Amino acid sequence: MKRRSLTRILPAKSIVTGMILVLLASLTQCASGDLKNPARTKVEGPIRIVMVGDSMMGGFFGKALAEEFASRPDVFVERDYKISTGLSGLHPYDWSARTEELLRRHNPDVLIAFYGANDTLAVKEKDGKNYMFHNPEFRTRYARHVNEYVKRFAPRVKRLYLIGQPATDHRTFSVRYPVTNDIFREVCSRYPNAFYVPSWEHTTINGIYALRMPDRNGKLQKVKYEDAVHPTPAGGIIMKDALLPYFLSELDLKDAPLDVAQTEAKPSVEKAN
Repeated sequence: MKRRSLTRILPAKSIVTGMILVLLASLTQCASGDLKNPARTKVEGPIRIVMVGDSMMGGFFGKALAEEFASRPDVFVERDYKISTGLSGLHPYDWSARTEELLRRHNPDVLIAFYGANDTLAVKEKDGKNYMFHNPEFRTRYARHVNEYVKRFAPRVKRLYLIGQPATDHRTFSVRYPVTNDIFREVCSRYPNAFYVPSWEHTTINGIYALRMPDRNGKLQKVKYEDAVHPTPAGGIIMKDALLPYFLSELDLKDAPLDVAQTEAKPSVEKAN
């Protein structure tokens, strides 16, 4: 099937500078203190990528990221998602079993997971007991669920990424998402090939939530729907552009050759369960 490259226009200089400074600060944090991820050689192509998650992966951010990957030479992408699910055990969907199935089927080099949006109500254990967010045991128990997932699948791929929740001013989630994001960061620090991708700081302006943010042309765009959680089409692209350097730093994602720049892109395979 023919492929084309996505149109790429550099953002305004000030926007690029700001993104670089924030990214360098984040990478410095990930390489110091209690975060043990060492520097590594890039994953070379051809690269097989499996993307999994809830509606945040199924929405416009996941779509934009999958299309970006699919536009690159020698990259296969499988995007699989199910809305209103997660890793807390509260939702009647087994992401460990589903991820296992996807890994056996596609044998990917890279696993990208985007969970947590539906996990801050409670953790449900196998004995049926629920631990609500305000329960002192919530953090420990949710961290155990996340760790079990990463421990199971990190050894099966060359890179595993956990994407944190983006910024929100939702009265509930604005308090809870930073807690789960911190858990994702801490769990990833335990595994040499696992990366936490911090979307919160890349979806703010000067650290403050904004309903509108500049796109790559410097034009302000509405980035969230009324729920203050799910990205709009423009918001998905802006978030993708902001987080792409984390993947470029570890994966050898070559630009599409000029002779296919105007042809049809490889479609990513998408599964909505």
